[in-house]
Amino acid sequence: MKRPLALVLPLFLLAPAVQAKPKPKKAPPTPFTVVEATITDMQKALAEKRLTSRQLVELYLQRIATYEDKLGAAITVLSRTQREQLIHRAWSAVRGVGRSALAERE
Repeated sequence: MKRPLALVLPLFLLAPAVQAKPKPKKAPPTPFTVVEATITDMQKALAEKRLTSRQLVELYLQRIATYEDKLGAAITVLSRTQREQLIHRAWSAVRGVGRSALAERE
């Protein structure tokens, strides 16, 4: 029993179209928010690379700035030089180099 090629060929062409299922569209990830986020939530977002540590700090700084006037919150951002000086003083105190407040108490 030979089937005419004209009848079989359209079936082969339609078969993939019938079997192909459309892929569900992935919803874009929701932006991370620090409001009511737990440490676990933050760690998960960092591990999944949905958030960088710099972005996390910036989100917290924005949140602090939002309530600074209402709650009397103080926001201090140190310059790189100030941070380095504080770190140097702290290490000097730990090592006992020079006359630090820590050394004077002992």
